[in-house]
Amino acid sequence: MSILAIIHVLRDYSVLIVGVGFLAVVVGAYWPGRRERMERHGMIPLEDDR
Repeated sequence: MSILAIIHVLRDYSVLIVGVGFLAVVVGAYWPGRRERMERHGMIPLEDDR
């Protein structure tokens, strides 16, 4: 398989690849065991500088 064939395949499926990556990030963020950690990270901008 030449490099041009690989580029064409990646171009054709780029939306699918990006969508799967986005879905993986969302699932990782909303996984039940990570709720407390995500809430702590979300509060970082609201804390005073120490």
